[in-house]
Amino acid sequence: MAMKTCGSNLQGPSGTFTSPNFPFQYDSNAQCVWVITAVNTNKVIQINFEEFDLEIGYDTLTIGDGGEVGDPRTVLQVLTGSFVPDLIVSMSSQMWLHLQTDESVGSVGFKVNYKGNDELLL
Repeated sequence: MAMKTCGSNLQGPSGTFTSPNFPFQYDSNAQCVWVITAVNTNKVIQINFEEFDLEIGYDTLTIGDGGEVGDPRTVLQVLTGSFVPDLIVSMSSQMWLHLQTDESVGSVGFKVNYKGNDELLL
């Protein structure tokens, strides 16, 4: 079966995006990539999940810093199941997200809000 590809390039200052077919089941064998770029290079990207549910252990959403999608050195989080952190913040003005799903059992996926923020020093 051919890999489905989806996703998009998103620009700040803010917005919302969802997994394919949300709030219905996402596609099997999906490879989706989103890259979020802040309007200003001095902003960081902040995301929060309104909803999140992936087949635990088999379907994953990997989130990374910058624009080099899939670079293991930039990975911030790998999410699966239904537990997610409240907030994920990039270290640069770009963030990438990669949804990878297997050939069976899906779920509703996710809805994400993003915005470019002034750099927060925690």
